[in-house]
Amino acid sequence: MDQLLILKLVIAYTLVGAFVFTVIVTCLSLVGWVRLADDSQQRKLFTILIVELVVGCVAWFFQFLALDPGAIAKEIGQRAVNQAKEGIEADYAKKAQQMKADADQRIKELTTALAAADGRIASLQTQVSSVDAKRAKLVADRDAAPTAAERKKLQDQIVALDREKKALVAKVDANECLMLAVPEAVIGPLVQRR
Repeated sequence: MDQLLILKLVIAYTLVGAFVFTVIVTCLSLVGWVRLADDSQQRKLFTILIVELVVGCVAWFFQFLALDPGAIAKEIGQRAVNQAKEGIEADYAKKAQQMKADADQRIKELTTALAAADGRIASLQTQVSSVDAKRAKLVADRDAAPTAAERKKLQDQIVALDREKKALVAKVDANECLMLAVPEAVIGPLVQRR
């Protein structure tokens, strides 16, 4: 498309050059500085001059030919800018789509990791519940124990269970069960909420 604009410009300037040449030769033949071999040639020269003038005016009026190189350069430049914008927008859309695909993949991985973490946390909570049940049974057994030695032995087991429970709760609270490459700022609130 740009070649057509440049071709119009070249044709227009070529026709202007031919018109100027015809005007100069015609004027010089009138003054006698240029001698033509035959008088009919001078008449043909005048006819050609008039035809060129009429055709040039019609072509200029209907804008078949362009004589403004600035406007053509501006139009070609604008087309280049528009093509560049389209290319940039296409690149941006492609990169945005790739980033979205990467984000979706990471969300999927994080969701899987959180589901596994939820399973580990549920397991730890089950262990805590088991420790609580054992402790309750030991407390009942201690209260029913006939001798002080048995009560002391059961009390030691209760203290050991309390330490085990405290360690399990610490694992849940400190997120030691979560061996994920996820920032604490993301995982912490999820674990603490449970």
